[in-house]
Amino acid sequence: MGKRLSFKGDIWVVEEAPNPTTEYYILPALKFWGYSDRIKILNYPPEKTIREKISIIFVRYITKDWVDFVERNKDLVKKILYFMDDDLFDVRSGRGLPLRYIKKIFFKAYIWKKWLLKSKAIFMVSTPYLAEKYNYLDPILIPPYPFYEIENLMLIKNKKENFNIDNFIIFYHGTSSHLKEICWLYEVIKYVIQLNKKVIFELIYDKKVFKKLKTLEKVIMFLPMRWNIYKEFLLRGIRDIGLVPQLNYPFNLARSYTKFFEIVASGGVGIYSEESYYKEIISNEIDGLLVRSKKEDWIEAILLLIKDESLRKNLYLNSIKKVELLKSIAEDTYKKILSEVQL
Repeated sequence: MGKRLSFKGDIWVVEEAPNPTTEYYILPALKFWGYSDRIKILNYPPEKTIREKISIIFVRYITKDWVDFVERNKDLVKKILYFMDDDLFDVRSGRGLPLRYIKKIFFKAYIWKKWLLKSKAIFMVSTPYLAEKYNYLDPILIPPYPFYEIENLMLIKNKKENFNIDNFIIFYHGTSSHLKEICWLYEVIKYVIQLNKKVIFELIYDKKVFKKLKTLEKVIMFLPMRWNIYKEFLLRGIRDIGLVPQLNYPFNLARSYTKFFEIVASGGVGIYSEESYYKEIISNEIDGLLVRSKKEDWIEAILLLIKDESLRKNLYLNSIKKVELLKSIAEDTYKKILSEVQL
């Protein structure tokens, strides 16, 4: 028997702050299902007592204030859903991550699992890995959806072709959960810069690696941005190559392919770890490059794309087609959920 997901009243999407998870997964699905006019996005619970029936979707994180709010309004909170796009219910998977990040996962996700179970929450996840690992929760698998109109990608392509720039921009946009990857790329970046003086590397970095990175010439660094600003930053469309290394440690096993959408939005083509989930999405040498996690292979792949303009153009055009395909797959999945889960 399918889960009953017919929502009563407004649907509250609870997020810590504007973030990519809500925009890649939750909002596209709700809008496709026809709930656009009933969505309310909240960061904090209201102080006033509610009088209408609601459903609540928690995106990644939960706080005690929200738990208390739900408990006070049990009769009117008709449905609780919880979505995660990282492995937030297994603290062991966080080995190798910064301690502050592990603490955040522990206090804002892990400790609320029992409460969610007691509250008969419906679980949603972002990848087949999470769906299999937490199959006892009977989760709904929701794929990511591009946050932009695909028509804009051709405008970005045309803009790049008419934009005369002497430098070649390669980027890696990481956060505190990508410290290992940022450090791993150091030698790759250093070597490529030595071989090609027109290359500029653009990095979003964590403060812990600033001292190491600032010693490199031709590196532009930005601190992490709020999601709405970051989207505008990406859609400038002036980049050439995006890097997505994923080293072999537990937390990376649950990652999805949202970086592909961001690289295409930036105007660039991607190089992705062959050992990651991207091998299920990227067609090697057609809409991106899949490379083993060996530094010499990444250097070789970067130099190939710098040299071969025709290859880059073909990869980018095919990347746009792949975005269209992934969008279609997501919509087909939404339809299937509607059919099987009786939304």
